[in-house]
Amino acid sequence: MFAKTIIDSDACLDMPQSSQLLYFHLSMRADDDGFVSNPKKIIRMMGAGDDDFKVLMAKRFLIPFESGVCVVKHWKIHNYIQTDRYQPTSYLKEKELLVLNENGSYTEKKETCIQNGYISDTQVRLGKVRVGKVRLGKVNKDISKDISIEKSFNKVVKSSFGNKDINTLLQEFEKSFGFAPKPVQQNRWAANRLIKAHGLEWVLSVLKATVVIQDEPYSPKIYSLIDLEKKLPNIAGFYKRKKIKGGIRL
Repeated sequence: MFAKTIIDSDACLDMPQSSQLLYFHLSMRADDDGFVSNPKKIIRMMGAGDDDFKVLMAKRFLIPFESGVCVVKHWKIHNYIQTDRYQPTSYLKEKELLVLNENGSYTEKKETCIQNGYISDTQVRLGKVRVGKVRLGKVNKDISKDISIEKSFNKVVKSSFGNKDINTLLQEFEKSFGFAPKPVQQNRWAANRLIKAHGLEWVLSVLKATVVIQDEPYSPKIYSLIDLEKKLPNIAGFYKRKKIKGGIRL
């Protein structure tokens, strides 16, 4: 799954189509933490070029490591893996070099300098490479520009990504209903709005009250936190009509 906030961004759409296609292929083959063990093989397999990979690194859509492994920077924004299906990455050494931003994207730890053959080659040659109609310029310039873009992006989603209360609410929903609410990004935003408006404890109590009535005839059916947000009046009304104890107050 891919978040539209990432793939519809100017930073993504400005890249050559071949680089965008490589990004999708790498993302589809990443493990549950977003790590790709064989990027060179995938590049060859789909007929892409090294320059496409360099574009993704320069634009900060991928973070490479000395071992040859790379990680999809925005993996946690794109995907939410159910706890019973999640398989931790085997690249723990590489994962230790990263931190998770508040918006859910990976970034390198400040004291860490991650380099590999691709980066050193990029620093020397990338300024001379022309891919399609896009001239890349120097890596440092592109990275600075990307950091500026990311800061702006962070301001927009800071309150709705990586928040502990939001994660708690998502986990409780999955535990109560037996499945994770989708689409992930929109449900995180819905969770953020619910918590801001009513507080986490109140929303959790409503969630429990909602689970109780799901098998009742004509009860409001909830399949996501988006549904919960929209149907709060319906849930309260159902409790009132049926005179069920443990109703909710809006």
